[in-house]
This record gives sequence, structure tokens and C-alpha cells, in this order.
Amino acid sequence: MRAPLLPIASLLAALALVGCPRGNSITVGADTYLPASEAPYGVDGVVLGASIADVRSALGAPTEEMGPPDRRFARFTRGTGVTTRDDVVVEVSGAALTRGDAVLVRAGSTEEEVVAALGVGWVEEQYQPTQAGGGMITTGSRFVGKDIRYRDGDVTFYLWLRDGEVRSVTSRRGWPRHQREPKPR
Repeated sequence: MRAPLLPIASLLAALALVGCPRGNSITVGADTYLPASEAPYGVDGVVLGASIADVRSALGAPTEEMGPPDRRFARFTRGTGVTTRDDVVVEVSGAALTRGDAVLVRAGSTEEEVVAALGVGWVEEQYQPTQAGGGMITTGSRFVGKDIRYRDGDVTFYLWLRDGEVRSVTSRRGWPRHQREPKPR
């Protein structure tokens, strides 16, 4: 005996009404490159290429350190995370984008404040699939947050926004390999 097709047809019709999941969207603003500056850009005052001794002098002793001697990670009291390779800073994550001693944006800044201070930048809106049927059927997507990027030479600064506010700032050299790099102005 065949199962009735009405429940299956109803499910397919409902899924058609919901639509397909939305993928991440990218907007490239005219202000992807930060203005030239005498003072270096950094995260929580830490610039890429600094020695770990300079970072310890500025931030104090780390609260946590891990990794092999040639590639270490250290976390400091204000929450700043620093990755070093051969005692030279290669990645920093923290709460503020700085230029010299000036804080340009910090965790808690709104997207409007970021755009006013730095320009539009390179924006990736990130979506997460929504599912039904015990996770077996993708029914759409929901907005998770934004990743706004700015360049200074070969350094990329990532500002992660959620609920319209900056949550964290990260800097590292280069551009993600899976995405086309913006052209300098």
C-alpha cells in the first residue's frame, strides 16, 4: 500500500514558499584602504612586526601563554591576544583599532560610528542556514553578523560586528586566499 502523497506535497510547497538559504553577501566600499598615517595602525596599541618584548613592556605580563617556542600565543589582562612567530607579532586580536595612541573604534562602537571614523570598508554580511526536520532540511537563513575589513599596506584589519556593534578587532598580514583582494586607490 502506498503512503499518501499529500504530506510530502505539503512539505515541498511550504519549502518553496520559504525560499532558498541566503549566502554571504559582500559589499566593497571606496574606503577599503585606511588613510596614510605617520603613526602605525594597530589593535589595542599592538602593531604587527613588533617584538614580544615590546608588547610585554606595553601590556604587562601575559595571563596565558601556549604553543611551541617558534609560534606562541599570549593573552593579556585586557583580553588582547597576540600570536608571534620567532618572537615577532604576526596576529593581534582585541577590542580597539588604534592609530598611535588614538583609539579610532572600540568594542561597543556602532556600525555608524565605524563608518564615520573609517569609511565603508569591505563588508561581508554573514548568514547561517536555518533548518527544519531535525536539521535535515535547510529552510532559509538568518543574519549572524558583519565582518568589515580595512587595509593598511599589507595588513588587514577585521572588525566583527554583531547586533550592530563592534565585538572584536583582529589584524593579520595578507588577504584571505579564497577572496579577491580589493585594488588600492
